[in-house]
Amino acid sequence: MTIFKGLIRKYWYFYVILGVYMLIEIGSNLSIAWLFGELTETAVGGEMSKFTPLILAGAVLILVIGLNQFAGGFVKAKVSANVQDELRKQTFGTMLQLPQDYYDKHHTGDLLSRITTDNKTIGNALGHTLIELVKNPIMAVASFIYLAIIEWRLALISLIIGPAILLCGLMLGKTIRHQSNEAQQKWGTMTSFIQDVSGASIIFKVFRLEAIFGRKFKQQSAVVREQETKVGLTSSILQSLSNLIGLSAFIMAITYGAYMVTQNTITIGSLMAFVQLMNYVIMPFTTFAATWGEMQVSLGAADRIQEVLREAPEEEIRSERKERTTTGKETQVSLEQVSFSYSDNKVLEKISLEIEQGKFTAIVGTSGSGKSTLFRLLLGLYKPNGGEILVSGCSYSELTYEEIRNLYALVPQEPYLFAGTIRENILYGREDATEQELIQAAVHANAYSFIQQFPEGLDSQVGERGSQLSGGQRQRIAIARAILKNAPILLLDEATASLDNESEQLVQDALRQLMNDRTTVAIAHRLSTIQHADKIIVIHEGKVAESGRHEDLMLLQGHYYELYRAKLDEEGLIPNQTEVTNVLGEASGITKTAPIAN
Repeated sequence: MTIFKGLIRKYWYFYVILGVYMLIEIGSNLSIAWLFGELTETAVGGEMSKFTPLILAGAVLILVIGLNQFAGGFVKAKVSANVQDELRKQTFGTMLQLPQDYYDKHHTGDLLSRITTDNKTIGNALGHTLIELVKNPIMAVASFIYLAIIEWRLALISLIIGPAILLCGLMLGKTIRHQSNEAQQKWGTMTSFIQDVSGASIIFKVFRLEAIFGRKFKQQSAVVREQETKVGLTSSILQSLSNLIGLSAFIMAITYGAYMVTQNTITIGSLMAFVQLMNYVIMPFTTFAATWGEMQVSLGAADRIQEVLREAPEEEIRSERKERTTTGKETQVSLEQVSFSYSDNKVLEKISLEIEQGKFTAIVGTSGSGKSTLFRLLLGLYKPNGGEILVSGCSYSELTYEEIRNLYALVPQEPYLFAGTIRENILYGREDATEQELIQAAVHANAYSFIQQFPEGLDSQVGERGSQLSGGQRQRIAIARAILKNAPILLLDEATASLDNESEQLVQDALRQLMNDRTTVAIAHRLSTIQHADKIIVIHEGKVAESGRHEDLMLLQGHYYELYRAKLDEEGLIPNQTEVTNVLGEASGITKTAPIAN
């Protein structure tokens, strides 16, 4: 309900207009009952002189009803659209600020379901359902008062309707809300699966997974069907009970009213007015079941969106952060006894290392050794469980996430391009860059030549995740984006690991341009790409096992040596240690920080 209250307060002026609309509609409906009664009395009494004024009154009433319905319908649609827009912006804005571990735990398909399906449900509720829930009881009360004026004994019969139907609603409303919430969660799971499959068309085609995925989708779709059937069953029970109670009361009232006409207790005109008014008394309660069911569905959707909005944004979850502004030149980064775990899975243990300003530092290690986690810690995506990360002596805890991430430009192994144009994707590096700076970045990334070959140049569409470009082209766009950011520290996650030889050479040339006079940290999968690094840090089982230059580590014959041999072995080339020693001679500057198992 918190979401509902906030949105109603924000758009209160629309609800004032809708309040006027409701009063006009209620007054119009009561006027119709009066008009039916008067026309019937006039016809029975044969008073022809009264017909013309009544017809004119009817024409005016029809015009008022038509204009009021148009205005009310438009304002309801306006409220619904504004509510959905506001809620979309709130939810998406919150999602952008959520910490990384939230995305690690929640599937993007489920988040998509909340920001689309659940959002629309709430918009419809605040634009239509809520108005009906408010209007119908007022209509029933006003009609009951008019009924009591006509014949109080008939009016008493209608009193059994409200309490009985409200009792049914209270009994089944919570069940409908719970079942609807479950149905939305199932929808989220199915949406996640669809998103996964649609984003991996090459994989499921190559591995012939159509039949397997088809079966899985049928199972998930069946679960959604069964859950929605439960909601439909409960809603139908509520609706049928409401209709049964309403119809029974209507028949009782009409029967008794007809008897009173025969006894000359009331006139036929009064009975006609009474019949119309009974519809207005019964209709709000019989439709209450469906309306209340819709409101419960929207409350379930609100609960799911509220779960996202209640999540603490990234900046708020930081503890005791001091205000500080970095100069942008502070690129001496050090880790002091840094440890990190995913739940109970320890990944890094008391890591200590220095990333020297203006130097090329490479991080190597076997799969699962913690290299990527180290990058995420540097970017502030995760907070260490122990130890501290410092930038020129300033702790990360004293910096904002914006200050931390302004220090880095990232070129990932798998470049992620967003749907849009090449120009937009490069400008994500720095939105206020000039056209000349944009072109210069593309030139340095060895991307401008292929960009010019497209008919629309920089304004060419890249497709979903860059599907309209080759792997090498996507990577060079990512490098241009990093060049344009011009951050003091460059993070490279082996940007050439999945490229062919020609593309790799172009990307390597672009990376050299990017790395020039810049502090660079690279995760290396191809050890041949980091042989000239100023320092190579070997991570083994979450610890720094070795550090030094390539030649020094080769002579050490430790973990790096074994990694290097394994890579050469893949190519059928195993180095002879005696020859290596003769060529390298004496080496110095070797640092060994953990026992080496040969």
